[in-house]
Amino acid sequence: MIKPTKPTNEEKVIIHLFNNGGSFSEREGVFNLNFTSGRNYINKLEDKLQIKLNREWEKTASGENKYYRYSISDRQTAEKLLKYANVKAKLRGTVAFTENEAERILQHFE
Repeated sequence: MIKPTKPTNEEKVIIHLFNNGGSFSEREGVFNLNFTSGRNYINKLEDKLQIKLNREWEKTASGENKYYRYSISDRQTAEKLLKYANVKAKLRGTVAFTENEAERILQHFE
């Protein structure tokens, strides 16, 4: 079996969520992660992990367009996302979030 060498797009979303204060926007997905539709990866994660992220509309600077910003709703959701990212990373022989990083992240949800 060939080991994956790069993070999946779902992992990239999770890492971005936690490195960006617990939120991710469709716009950031396009400009920072080169996604055509970050919404698809959010929906897949929600289905796979049986979670629900908060959604909030944001307007572009011109005010002409809107996009969703997704945020982590609670500690249980954060725990599931951390665990999933680490399981996927382990398949590549790496770690997405160390125990210390995970603890620091989860402190925001107490």
